[in-house]
Amino acid sequence: LRSLSARALGFLLAAGLAYTGAYWCMFGALASEKLAITVPLIHTDPLWSLLFVSLFLREKHAITPALVSGTCLTFIGSVLIILAR
Repeated sequence: LRSLSARALGFLLAAGLAYTGAYWCMFGALASEKLAITVPLIHTDPLWSLLFVSLFLREKHAITPALVSGTCLTFIGSVLIILAR
């Protein structure tokens, strides 16, 4: 942490707070709604991650066919597990 700038530490703190808030919202949704509705929405996170990487980190991380296929397979696997229950 010593080598990070003050700006980077601010972003790190903001990301940590957003991540904590997301988990609070997720557990609140799981506690208040049917699992059949909530869990499929939670398991769309690989698709959102791929979208945000393509929007914000385009210069640093290339979107390769392997990344896209891995994301799609993760999403399809989650859907198949949910449908099998």
